[in-house]
Amino acid sequence: MAGPPRNAVGHERENEPPDEFRQLGQRCACALETLDFQFPVDDLEPLRDIVGGARVVALGESSHHIREFYQVRHRILRFLVERCGFEVYALEAPFTQGQVLDGWVRGGPGTVEQVAADGIALSLGQCQEMHEALTWLRERNHTTAEPPLRCLGTDLPGAAASPLPALEEVADYVRWAAPKALAALEQALSVAQRFHDPVTFTALGRYQSLDPGEQDLLTSALSRLMGHLQRLALVQRAHGHGAEHDTAMWHLRGAWYLDQLHRANAQEGFESASTFRDV
Repeated sequence: MAGPPRNAVGHERENEPPDEFRQLGQRCACALETLDFQFPVDDLEPLRDIVGGARVVALGESSHHIREFYQVRHRILRFLVERCGFEVYALEAPFTQGQVLDGWVRGGPGTVEQVAADGIALSLGQCQEMHEALTWLRERNHTTAEPPLRCLGTDLPGAAASPLPALEEVADYVRWAAPKALAALEQALSVAQRFHDPVTFTALGRYQSLDPGEQDLLTSALSRLMGHLQRLALVQRAHGHGAEHDTAMWHLRGAWYLDQLHRANAQEGFESASTFRDV
């Protein structure tokens, strides 16, 4: 029986894909003409049939900080906007801090470098390719009369660092909409301030050094705050404040999930605990 292909020195060919994978690629894959972000997107037309009538398209990558992944993803972004009518670019960025991205692509102040650094955690936005994509979103909003493109974060506040940014964001809403919940908010803020750090794993370590009573106080305060605001939902919507209420609840829910992540990390380790980000 014939063996696998061999090279001149008798070794099996390295990095040769299995026949099944090669055949799948030949049958299903399409080659891009370029990775240039400014190049026309005609070569991406095969995506139209794949996308179909979907309202959400997920673009993944097997590793972060890879230049070519940014380039492919951003060319697909252009295609989805220009050819398929998509209007929202949702990133692996903190929901709370990521608001600066949305403001900037719709004409807000600041430089793209600063906005990307502030709005995208873990340095994922601090590269030329991301700057180009954000700039393209902003320029398109400036030059077209179509509905403005949005750029939003979908991750937990602080990208799993601490709930402090989310709690600070929701504070103004609590003061005017739910003053009776201020005591719980202040308790949560006081604990979050003790372990907050912009570096995720530093904050995780500081949380574990907290006294268990402080950890329990944070969880209790967040739960009481969630319960109090949740009861206001129907009233606030009836008074025309539904959007403000829903946004505040989204910040607060992120803080609550993040607290659960910290608690689980102390007992189970980060790999298991980080599933709260997926939730």
